[in-house]
Amino acid sequence: MQFVIISMHFVYLPVKKVALVFHLCNFKAQAISMKTLLNNRVFQHILFWCFYVFLYTSNYAQNGKYGVELLITLIYLPLHLLFTYCQLYYLIPRFLLTRKLGKYILLTLIFTKLLVNLSSIAYAYIVYPIRTHLPSAGLDWQRMWTFTPIQLRTAFSAYMICSLAVSIKLLKKWFYEKDRNQQMLQEKLNMELDMLKAQVHPHFLFNTLNNLYSLTLTKSDNAPVVVTHLSDLLRYMLYECNEKEVPLAKEMEVLKKYVELEKLRYGDRIDVSFSCTGNIESLLIAPLLLLPFVENSFKHGISEQLDQCWISIHAHAAGDEFYFTLSNSYQAKVFSLAGGIGLQNIRQRLNLIYPERYSLDLKEENNLYLVKLRLRLNAVQAPASRTATNYSQLKPAASL
Repeated sequence: MQFVIISMHFVYLPVKKVALVFHLCNFKAQAISMKTLLNNRVFQHILFWCFYVFLYTSNYAQNGKYGVELLITLIYLPLHLLFTYCQLYYLIPRFLLTRKLGKYILLTLIFTKLLVNLSSIAYAYIVYPIRTHLPSAGLDWQRMWTFTPIQLRTAFSAYMICSLAVSIKLLKKWFYEKDRNQQMLQEKLNMELDMLKAQVHPHFLFNTLNNLYSLTLTKSDNAPVVVTHLSDLLRYMLYECNEKEVPLAKEMEVLKKYVELEKLRYGDRIDVSFSCTGNIESLLIAPLLLLPFVENSFKHGISEQLDQCWISIHAHAAGDEFYFTLSNSYQAKVFSLAGGIGLQNIRQRLNLIYPERYSLDLKEENNLYLVKLRLRLNAVQAPASRTATNYSQLKPAASL
């Protein structure tokens, strides 16, 4: 017999060590972060009921008899669990939230009476002997159909812990609904922005192709320049406009190329002034935000005039503030502030992207159309010197 015990001892120790190593490796491979643990639903429920046990044990313990009260609390725990989860997952969702108030009150009273009776039985036959060290005195079954002060106290205790659980549940549901509504709102805004941006692309392309068509009809030598600029603009729209924000200097470069295309189209009939000042290399802006203003001026203002016309564009950046001013000549009978899809688009995009961070003023008076836009923009994260190198042609006071 001793030999068998010694043999088992030599076999058991290596197996125990191997099992311990395997357990540690398995635990290491399946380690759960504290955040994931706190978000675990089962862990949250366990934590809540541990708090319940601590609260009731510390509240009812007398003369330091925490062990006895802990045992009594654990005896009552299944009854409180039953009552609380019946409220959380049956009575409240099925009757209270569906506005069946009468049925909810009736069933709550029935469950309350059931809880009180079971608590009375547990007290008479289990809790009383543990607390007094005396045999059970039995139970007065006649009182099972009434509500005594002690039973009311038991019901109030159950309501208190149930109310706490329901409050936590409703609070979690409120936060969940709030986050869900915010997510849905953000998705809706993103969809609207994508739709508005998608409107700008074909609108801009249509106008530029019209310019190219006009030049090819006259067999202009500037047609290759138009194709080159159009290629650059299309590359910008296809590969860079998918970002939420682009460098302001790049946006101004695109704007400058578009103005150059229009100047080639109208020739000597138009005088163009284009200038950029301030720290445009250090700011970001939503792509193709300014282009509709310039398109609107050329399409609805300049193109309708037979005489000499002019357009002036000035951009200035100071800190995180960006100022864009555009003015051009126009004929009052043919020009309108509505401006078609372009300006409607820009107003919607400004409201979505820069709420309470912009001001837009449109005026027409004395054959002058004026746009004043002020934006509060975000700063570029990368060093400004690198951006300035890429867009050196847009140094302050650059003009056409």
